[in-house]
Amino acid sequence: SVFAAVAFFYSGYILLTWQLLVMVIMGFMGTLCFFMVERMQNMSADTLEY
Repeated sequence: SVFAAVAFFYSGYILLTWQLLVMVIMGFMGTLCFFMVERMQNMSADTLEY
């Protein structure tokens, strides 16, 4: 909710296109991090089976 408050205050100063660009970049980075962690979990689970 802190980030929502920050976004509310800067939304009047930054153009919508830049806000959307930041949102897309952060979403892409979040997706990459999710898949990296999932892959690391799968690899550690595979080593525990042996």
